[in-house]
Amino acid sequence: MNKSLLKSTIAAAAIAVAANAQANEKVAMLIPAATINDIENAQEYAAANYFRSIYADGTVIATGETEKIDASKVDVIWVHIDRCGLGLNNLPAEYDEATIGALKAFVENGGNLFLSKQATQLVHKMGRIDAAFAPGIYGDGEGGKGTDVWTVNAEIGFMNKETDPTQYYDRSNHAIYSGLEVNNDFGHPTFGLLGTGDGTEMHREDHNCMW
Repeated sequence: MNKSLLKSTIAAAAIAVAANAQANEKVAMLIPAATINDIENAQEYAAANYFRSIYADGTVIATGETEKIDASKVDVIWVHIDRCGLGLNNLPAEYDEATIGALKAFVENGGNLFLSKQATQLVHKMGRIDAAFAPGIYGDGEGGKGTDVWTVNAEIGFMNKETDPTQYYDRSNHAIYSGLEVNNDFGHPTFGLLGTGDGTEMHREDHNCMW
């Protein structure tokens, strides 16, 4: 796995966690192994290490430790799933019914979740939304090299802004985008996530799991 890719991906995720976690909040990360060092997936391992580096006092919740998924003990839990070949509507075996049930109760009791990559599928698995509205834009391939910059659009509905302004939402000032470089390759501002920005190649896995 390309180190630049890991840094770019995990830094973006860390910004999102920081945007949701206030200084006095108790933050945790749910991992798919007994310890961080036991995580086999490179991206998930990098994410967990990054979490530990920015939240030295944060709680790492290992596989099966559902008793730690408790809104009275933790305010925010980060779940990051980033697998090749996982398949739409599937979760890794570590995220079993007991874990999903604990996460559901956690949210119902006032806890907050940050779900990144394929973990967004937990939203309908927990029953927070109907399965009919589950993420449908999905990719889990091995990826490849490219020179373009992959970005995220904060202006939802931009392409139909003139014809249907009721479906246009500008979220570009949200704290989640703070510190990200603005990209102008698409006719309107977006925020760069993956790419060198200098025209050289970078290996990336196109792991979308969104709406």
